[in-house]
Amino acid sequence: MHSQQKRSWRKPPTPESHTDSPDQAEQTVAFDVCAMWGEYPDPVVVVQGADMPSLLLAGWEDDCPPHWSLAGRLRGKRAWPPTPLWMETQRKIDASLCLFIATQWFLMGGLPLVRTRKWWADPGAFITARAVLAGALAMMPVIDHLSRAPASIAILAWFWWFGLLVWKTLQFVWRRRTIVS
Repeated sequence: MHSQQKRSWRKPPTPESHTDSPDQAEQTVAFDVCAMWGEYPDPVVVVQGADMPSLLLAGWEDDCPPHWSLAGRLRGKRAWPPTPLWMETQRKIDASLCLFIATQWFLMGGLPLVRTRKWWADPGAFITARAVLAGALAMMPVIDHLSRAPASIAILAWFWWFGLLVWKTLQFVWRRRTIVS
C-alpha cells in the first residue's frame, strides 16, 4: 500500500537525522480493523449475551459484519467517519435487530424445547434470568463490569438451547422416518 506524501515547505532533514543507516527505507504500515479485537462497553456485552441469535443475524455493532448478515448486506464494511447514508442504514439495522429480538423471544417462549418442573432447567427461562441479571448489573455504574459474567453464561446457555434444538429436530426426523418405513 502506498501512501500519498504531503509536500512540506520546510527544509528536508539531513541524512543523519532521518535514518540510522543508509539501508533503511520508508515503510507504510496498514491496520485492518477486521483483524483486531475490539473492547465493547458492558451494555453491548449484555445485549450480545441475551440476544445472540438475533445479533448474529443482524450483525449489529460489528466492526466487520459477515457478508450474510443484515449489516453485511446493507452497509458492508464499516466506514469512518460515518456518513449520513451510513447512519440511515445503521438505523435500519437497529430496527431490524429489535424485530429479530422480538421474534426470537416469541419463538423461544412459544415453542419450548423441554417441559420440566424446574424453571431453571428450561433454556429459555435460564437465558431470560441471566439476561435480566446482567441488565440490572449493567445499569449500576459502580458494579457494571460484573454484568459480563451473567452475559457470558447466557451465551453458553444459547449453545445449550441450539444443542437441544438440533437434538429435538433429529429425534423428530428419526421418528418420521421410522413411521413412514
